[in-house]
This record gives sequence, structure tokens and C-alpha cells, in this order.
Amino acid sequence: MSSLKHRPLTGATKPPILRFARLKYLSVAIRNEKGDTMPRTFWISTYRAVKDTDKLAAYAKLAGPALTAGGGRFLARGEPAKVYELGMKQRTVLIEFDSIEQAVAAHDSPAYQAALAALGDGAEREIRIIEGV
Repeated sequence: MSSLKHRPLTGATKPPILRFARLKYLSVAIRNEKGDTMPRTFWISTYRAVKDTDKLAAYAKLAGPALTAGGGRFLARGEPAKVYELGMKQRTVLIEFDSIEQAVAAHDSPAYQAALAALGDGAEREIRIIEGV
């Protein structure tokens, strides 16, 4: 039998991921060069239907690098674990940007427009760009 005793993780002994698990809200504010707080921006894509998985794969291969190059940081992608009210259990993508202007510029960039051309009619979806609080 081992002489090591099991001790629950508490306080400073918790790994960082466990320490933050109890937070109820995560601040999404960043500071600009002057030190003023600026809200971040989120790009939310929801897919109503995927009509052609090959076109979607071609889109994804081009869109990921295009949006990352435009300053986007992928936070979540996939099907929801749970939906409520009128929610549809469809693919959702959440990308963070530093500003609305940065997100719009990434969308309008030639690289992302090439990704949209590759997608064509391969999916029915909606994109919303919203500012964090």
C-alpha cells in the first residue's frame, strides 16, 4: 500500500485551469495603447444546413488561415453540446477579433473571399459580428 495520501486540490495547489473554473463571468475587455479598456469583437457563424461536405472542406481549408491572418482567434467550433428554446443543433463557429473593423476587414479580405467562392452553395449559414460588453 502506498504511503502517499490523497489530498484535495485547494488554493494555490490547484492547476490554473481548476482555479479559473469557478469564475462566473470572463471579462472580454482589452486595453489599447493609452490603457483605455476596449471591448473585443466576436464573429459567430451558425450553419442551418450543409449541402456539400466537399465544398465545406475546401472552404475550411482556406477560411481558417485567412481569418487567422486577419487577426481572428478561434474560440469554439462544432455542434452545440446542448440547445434551448428554438435553438438548432447545428455547427457553430466563434471567432474573437480585437475590433469590429478588424473582423470586417478579415471578412472582406481577398483570402476570405476566395474561401467564400470555394464554399459557393455548399452550405446555408449566417454570420454575425458583434461587439463584446
